[in-house]
Amino acid sequence: MRPGQKVLAEVTDYGYLAILAGSGRPEDFIPDRSLDPRTTLARSSFESVALLDARVDEIGARAVVGRRSMLGSRCPIGDGEICWAPVDRWAPAGAQPPPAQLPPAQLSPAP
Repeated sequence: MRPGQKVLAEVTDYGYLAILAGSGRPEDFIPDRSLDPRTTLARSSFESVALLDARVDEIGARAVVGRRSMLGSRCPIGDGEICWAPVDRWAPAGAQPPPAQLPPAQLSPAP
């Protein structure tokens, strides 16, 4: 992704700050919600497909990063509990997403 393209980050605890810092572009990551203890905890956009789609549209996100258990079939990249999901590759609800593919420069040479 290019600098300036927004990523919606699921917030479950303060660990999301590590994702922002590790990205090298924290200004491009939009937290799903605030964990400010002075305010009421907002509902997570990752609670339902409808809420997630609405939040992605609202901020113009090009990708989301969150728990695989919340993203389900929309999670084509990542093999652990945390996954990266480019919005333009999301599968419709219930459908299987296309397989993740590495760019040609990163593919292993044929034997």
